[in-house]
Amino acid sequence: MAAALVVSTTCLAASPTARVLWHKTVASNLQISASAFSASGERLAVVAVPPGFPQQRGPEIMVFAVSGRLIWRRSLPTNEYIGRIGIAPNGQRLFCDYWTYSRALVPADGGLHHDWTKDPCWPSTPPLGGLAPAEVARGGVYCFGPSGKVLWKTSWKAAGERRSGSSLPGCVAGVTGDRLLLLKPGTQDVSALAVLNFSGQVVFRRQFSQSEPTGAALFPDGRSLAVTWQDHVRLLDMSGRTVASLEGVGCGNPFFPGASAMSPDGRLLLYSSGRLLLVDRDGRAKWRYVYPKSWPPEAKRGGETWVTDYPPVLGSGKHGVSVLVLRGAQRVVFRLSPTCDEPRKISLPALTAHVDETLLSPDGTMVAILGQAPWPDAGTETPWRVTLYSSSGARLSTASLRLTPFETGGTLYTGGEFSNPARYFAASAGRDLYLIQTAR
Repeated sequence: MAAALVVSTTCLAASPTARVLWHKTVASNLQISASAFSASGERLAVVAVPPGFPQQRGPEIMVFAVSGRLIWRRSLPTNEYIGRIGIAPNGQRLFCDYWTYSRALVPADGGLHHDWTKDPCWPSTPPLGGLAPAEVARGGVYCFGPSGKVLWKTSWKAAGERRSGSSLPGCVAGVTGDRLLLLKPGTQDVSALAVLNFSGQVVFRRQFSQSEPTGAALFPDGRSLAVTWQDHVRLLDMSGRTVASLEGVGCGNPFFPGASAMSPDGRLLLYSSGRLLLVDRDGRAKWRYVYPKSWPPEAKRGGETWVTDYPPVLGSGKHGVSVLVLRGAQRVVFRLSPTCDEPRKISLPALTAHVDETLLSPDGTMVAILGQAPWPDAGTETPWRVTLYSSSGARLSTASLRLTPFETGGTLYTGGEFSNPARYFAASAGRDLYLIQTAR
């Protein structure tokens, strides 16, 4: 932990063209909002939703093989909105949360009634067009089988509802082993959480009436949880017993209070509160980094001050550990050895107004940057670029994609997803989905 930090910059040598395996386009009144790979990397699930309000149709869920073959597709009711999705490790179950809203009203002033940036489901769940929590009538979780059949469905009350009753949390926060973690947004943070097995049976439930945690993560074995508050962390087993406690760490980021991360293998936990702290499952500190005053969260753009201080992302595998940080105008990867020493700070190209996504692969070996310039107007075909970097800063490949014209009245949704290991990268923007084979 006391090893000197080595600083390096991105290699700017010309990169080869990435290999696009296939391209799919959804209907003109839908946009792709979420995607997820199965653990094997052989299946890719995609959600496409109407981009604006009022909605004229319901969302669609599609599952593709990496060959591009459509395995199944299912349309949902018009008044339902899909947020997060997750796939069981064997690819035979797909889970997604949904909201059923009573009326689709966008405030006349264009503002939001609810600060969704403080919602533990953010940023994977876009705001419901500025809907207040009271306008979201019901919600829950779907479980689909391997052919797209609904195997079971839970329900939950509106966001902020305090009575537990038979209601279950409705935000899919993790799928691992043979269990599913659900979170329920409260007035500020998390008001309840539950763990279900893949048959829909509740194996753990906890309601929070006063001190709400800012987030939670399920360990890969599905038998214990890491629950995070502003200044401490509790590791709980399925009986609710505290098996470990980490004091003086937590998530104090005022913009993203749930700024914590767990490595895919559950071996490491990362916390961010003015610093980065990496600990093992027993709470032993493995690495820490304090942001210097020369690295503020603010940056200048067009004469205005804007803040970029997103939750750090943690990736790990046999090749080492990587931490992706987006702060101010800087985009940095901290690369550590498998034993969390020999740290290197690697600078990637600075953030710009036209870069929408920066993603780290789960195994920590790659970073994808998605963006376009100028910003597209609805009804136009716009170039889109995906650039892949190694976590050591070398530019690997670039793919120039095209955006199919989309309907007006909604925000352009963009996103991406790596398989684990990082053999494939799925890039989405508006109606378009591309599967890219990485250089590895």
